[in-house]
Amino acid sequence: MTKTHLFGLATNSTHRDKMPVQFYRKVFSCYTNFMSEEELKSLLRRNIELSEENNQLLHSIKRMTFWGGVLKYVWWAFIFLGLPLLAYYWYLAPYVQQALGTYREFQNGVHQAQGIGANIQANNPFVDLKKLYDKYQAGHASTTSN
Repeated sequence: MTKTHLFGLATNSTHRDKMPVQFYRKVFSCYTNFMSEEELKSLLRRNIELSEENNQLLHSIKRMTFWGGVLKYVWWAFIFLGLPLLAYYWYLAPYVQQALGTYREFQNGVHQAQGIGANIQANNPFVDLKKLYDKYQAGHASTTSN
């Protein structure tokens, strides 16, 4: 038992695969009855030409979208990576070089001070005075204890 639906289409499972064909035959039969076969073929050719043109346009849009995305990432990479490097090179590099020079001079001063300290410690005149003082203490302690 088949149930009929709008336009007299069968809705049971045995006729579902034929539904689109039956639907188009019933709905568009008024157009095909008034056209000749040549007109239908010319319309079909025109439809195919438009479909191919549409396909080419869609491919070009897809290609342009892809390259637009690539260029967008390159642009943002330039903004976040390139501009800070350029700013450093043009504006900050002289100040950084000056600070590094000052740091190197300070380091050299520290090394010179360490060298002077080691030199003073090696040639300390107070070491000799301490030895004399210890000798004096030893001699003075021996005379006072007697």
